[in-house]
Amino acid sequence: MRPSEIFFSASVFFLAGVFAAGAGFSGVWALAATAAFSGGFLLFSTARKGRKWRVLSVCVWLMFAGCFYFHFRETLAESKMPGPGEAVFLARIVAEPELKEKTQVLLLKFQPPWRGEIVSYNRIYPEYAYGDLLRVTGRIEEGPRGRSVSFPQNVLVAETRGFSLRRTLYGFKSVLESGLRKTLPLSEAGFAIAMTLGDDSLLSKTFLDNLKKTGTSHLIALSGYNVLIVIAAVQTSLAAVGLKRRSFWFSALFILGFVLMTGAAASVVRAAIMSFLSLIARRNDRVYSAKNPVVFAGLAMVLVDPRLLVFDLGFQLSFLAFFGIAYLAPFLKGKLRIEDRGFLGWKDNAVQTVSAQAMVAPLLIVKTGGFSALSVVPNIFVLAVTPLIMFGGFAVAGLAIVSKPLAIIVGWGLQILLNYAEAVINLCARFM
Repeated sequence: MRPSEIFFSASVFFLAGVFAAGAGFSGVWALAATAAFSGGFLLFSTARKGRKWRVLSVCVWLMFAGCFYFHFRETLAESKMPGPGEAVFLARIVAEPELKEKTQVLLLKFQPPWRGEIVSYNRIYPEYAYGDLLRVTGRIEEGPRGRSVSFPQNVLVAETRGFSLRRTLYGFKSVLESGLRKTLPLSEAGFAIAMTLGDDSLLSKTFLDNLKKTGTSHLIALSGYNVLIVIAAVQTSLAAVGLKRRSFWFSALFILGFVLMTGAAASVVRAAIMSFLSLIARRNDRVYSAKNPVVFAGLAMVLVDPRLLVFDLGFQLSFLAFFGIAYLAPFLKGKLRIEDRGFLGWKDNAVQTVSAQAMVAPLLIVKTGGFSALSVVPNIFVLAVTPLIMFGGFAVAGLAIVSKPLAIIVGWGLQILLNYAEAVINLCARFM
C-alpha cells in the first residue's frame, strides 16, 4: 500500500472508533471488534499473501485507539457547573453575540471554580461584546442541548482590553454588514449578509421557513462554497494589482480570517482545511485528490473536538454533502451522459443538488423528520446566480467603506439578483 492509502485507512479506522464510542459502545466492545477485524485481515494476508491485508491488520487497532481517545477527552472536558436552579456566577463571552429579533444570545464560559459553557438568552439591550466578563444572576435550566439561562440579571465586571485577533475580525465583520445595510433595502441587505457572512438575524421568520421548505437553507449556511468564493475574489484582486505570485500567502491569510470572522462553523472549517491543502498542492505542482484532504480535515477537527462526529448535525451534513458532490455527481453525469454544463450551468446545478440531497436525505429524515425531493427545482434556478450574489455582496460591502456612490451603483445590480432569488424561493415554497 502507498503511504496515502495507509493514511486513509488508518484515519478511517480511528474515526470509526471515535464514532462507536460516541454512539455508546464500551471499550470492551471496541476491543473485541478491533481484535476480530485484525484477526480477519491477518487470515486474508495469509491466504492471499498480500501486504495490504497485513497493513490493515495493524491499522485496525486505531479503531480501539479512537474509542479510547473519545472517552479520554470526555473525561478531560467534563463540566463542573452550578445548577440547575438559581445561581450566581462569573462567565466570559467566548463567541460573537448573536442578535435575534427580540433576544441577544450569548455563549458564556464559566470562570473558576466552575468549568464548562452555558447559553444565555438576554434582552436586546444592553449590547455585549466578545470577551466581556459578566456576573450573571439567574435560573439555570437543563435542556436537550445542555444547560441555559434565560433573561438573567447581568453585571458587566470587565470589558475586554488589549489586542484580540478574533475581536478585531468581528469588528471588521460588523463594518461589512453595516455597509450592506446602508446600501441595500433591509430585506435584501439581510439576505446578502446571510449569504456572504452567515448572519441570518435580519431575515424574517417567514423567509427562513421558506428556505427550509425549498431545501435552500444551505444558501445562508456558510460552507465550502463561500470559502471558494473568498479565494477566487482574493486571487482575482491580487492578479489585478500585479501580486499574483503572492496569492498563496494572501489566500491562506484570508481563509483563516474568514473562518474566525464567521464563527468557525464545522462546514467552514472543513472547507478551509481542504482549500488550504489545495493551495499547497497547486503551489508545489502536485495533483490534488479530494479523498485524503477530506479525511484529513475530518480527522483534524475530531482530534480537537471528538463530539463533532456524533453530535454535530452541521458537521455530518457538511461531509455527506461533500461526498455527494465529489463522488456521486460524477457518477450520475457519466450514467446520464451529461457532457456540458447547460445554460447558466443548470445541468451542473441539478446533478450536484440531487447528489448532495441524496446523501443527506437519510440523515435529515432521521434527525428532523423532514425532506423535500422537489428542492432540486428552486436550487437549479437560485444556484445559477449564487456566485454573482456572493461576489456582489463582498464588492458592495467593501466599496461602502471607501465610496458610498460606487457601492450604491453596484448595489443596484446586486438588488436585482437578490430580488430574483427571493422571488424564486417564495414562489416555490407555496407548492411545498
